[in-house]
Amino acid sequence: MTPLSQDLHTITTHIRQEIDEDHWRHFVETHERSNVFHTPEMFEVFRRTKNHSPMFWAAVDSENQIMAMFLPVEVRLFRRMISRWTTRSISYGSILHADHPPGVEGVISILDSYKNWARKRHLFTELRNVVDLNDLQPVLNKLGFHYEDHLNYLINLNCTADEVFQNIGRRTRKHIRKALRENEVSIMEV
Repeated sequence: MTPLSQDLHTITTHIRQEIDEDHWRHFVETHERSNVFHTPEMFEVFRRTKNHSPMFWAAVDSENQIMAMFLPVEVRLFRRMISRWTTRSISYGSILHADHPPGVEGVISILDSYKNWARKRHLFTELRNVVDLNDLQPVLNKLGFHYEDHLNYLINLNCTADEVFQNIGRRTRKHIRKALRENEVSIMEV
């Protein structure tokens, strides 16, 4: 990956918010860092989900080849007057880009355009990196995105269900018991 530099801005990319689905699918299927969240099918799932609005942003070169792709999903809690303060944007698979300078330029072009567009629409934008994007992190930092480590919980399941339950924090156990009593949650072995 090429680091951010002044000469990256000599490459011309164009932002598209629609693209041929076969072209989109080919870019995803042939990219080593792609995941299910980059697919047209997942875009459709989010489109059909209440209070979720997926968006498609692509940077293409002069030959209409995808250099970078960004699929944020607008998640609204409320509509009307307060929606700007209750709407966030989540890119579940993060940004996908070609592994050469025009791909990095595409990331810059997309995120610059996106930030200008989203500034008055969302409380914040979250990029959830499914793969390691350390090589792109300096570019993302320069564009105003701040990295935070994933919060993972590792639970040893080589014990009884009661032992697993006892290893959960006391407050959380209390909430689980309440949800079980009110039939809001069920626990079953699969």
